[in-house]
Amino acid sequence: LMRHGHVYARRNWTQGHRDWLKDLKFPQAAQQLALASSLDTLADVERRLTELEDDLKQQIQTWEWYPLVQSLRALRGIDLITAVTVVAEIGDLRRSAPPPSSWSIWGSHPANPAARAPSNRRHHQDRQWRRPSGAGRECLDLSLRPA
Repeated sequence: LMRHGHVYARRNWTQGHRDWLKDLKFPQAAQQLALASSLDTLADVERRLTELEDDLKQQIQTWEWYPLVQSLRALRGIDLITAVTVVAEIGDLRRSAPPPSSWSIWGSHPANPAARAPSNRRHHQDRQWRRPSGAGRECLDLSLRPA
């Protein structure tokens, strides 16, 4: 589109962007046909995605991990497909080793003792774990709750 001088003035691709795309006019019929075909493909993909989400919603109602899926969906940026995928891939989050050793999957790791100033503390105390923050911490908190 930019090669042909069509630049969308706003940032987000919302329904307004879709309307802008539908209203575009090109000098050649082949270009107009390519745009219409792309918009039709996009509409088909969105329709299939909606059908998939509807099927998933029906299927997970009786799933043992449905409460965990619902909890994950409460996190910002996680909706149905992402939550179902995470739970299907990881399964029971409580089956992993107890914290802090399992925190590494959420981006936390032991502090580097060599990077800190020397101390008189015993060696095992130098291996301090940082608690994860953000979504990783929320997922861990959800997984550690009693069922």
